[in-house]
Amino acid sequence: MSAANLCLGCMTDRAEAAACPRCGYEYESQAASPLHLPPGTSLQDGHYVVGKVLGHGGFGITYLGYDTHLQRKLAVKE
Repeated sequence: MSAANLCLGCMTDRAEAAACPRCGYEYESQAASPLHLPPGTSLQDGHYVVGKVLGHGGFGITYLGYDTHLQRKLAVKE
């Protein structure tokens, strides 16, 4: 799956649609807080892609993520 067509809300193929046909996530969504990484942020030279925020608290922020090498969903903690 191409990282360009990756839904940042569920980490599935969004097929170039403005909103994901599976979860309804709108591609142009912004970070909910200035403390959060913007959806689509690339980490470690593109190895990981950061998606939507799953939760946050006193110890950090957890994001839905995608490992582009293993092609699987994961959690990214900041």
